[in-house]
Amino acid sequence: AVACTMSDDTQREHPVFCLLKKNLLADLDCYLQSGERKMLAWQTRQSMVRVMFADDHAFRNINTLQDLHKLETE
Repeated sequence: AVACTMSDDTQREHPVFCLLKKNLLADLDCYLQSGERKMLAWQTRQSMVRVMFADDHAFRNINTLQDLHKLETE
């Protein structure tokens, strides 16, 4: 199950926010060991379902202190 939101009539997946079955661990490990890093690419190879969330702002990407400060002032 992968979190999704709608923004401006566009569906957006948030692949880091997901729920996985334990039996997928070996396949995920092989995927990462091969050097791949795009979670959504791996997830689409599985039987994934998208779970819609109404608040797209809850999934904003915060990578730096500057990103956090910008979010706090909005």
